Amino acid sequence: MSKVLRCFALSLVFLVVWSSRVFAAQPVYTGAAVVVPSDATVFTRTAALWVGTAETSLTVVMAGEGHAQVVFTNVAAGTLLPIAIQQVKATGTTVSTGMIALR
Repeated sequence: MSKVLRCFALSLVFLVVWSSRVFAAQPVYTGAAVVVPSDATVFTRTAALWVGTAETSLTVVMAGEGHAQVVFTNVAAGTLLPIAIQQVKATGTTVSTGMIALR
C-alpha cells in the first residue's frame, strides 16, 4: 500500500471515529413541561432546561445525591442547559417565564 493511500485510509478512520463521537451524543427528549420558579414545587427529574429569556440568573436544585443548590448567572436567551434538576427556585431566579424542562 502506498504512503498516500495509507495516509488517506488513516484520515478516513479518524473522520469516522470523530464524527461518531460528535453526533452520537445528541440526546433525544421525550417530554417537556413549562417551568415556573417556585420555592415549594419539586418536579420530576429533568434531562435539560431550556431558557428562552435573555440574561437571567437561575437558582436550581440538582437532582443528584445531596440535592445541591446551584446558581447560574448571565444565562443567555436560547440556552439549553444539560442539567438534571428537580426544582427552579423563585428566590434568586430573575426570570419567571420562558423556561421549559425537557425529559
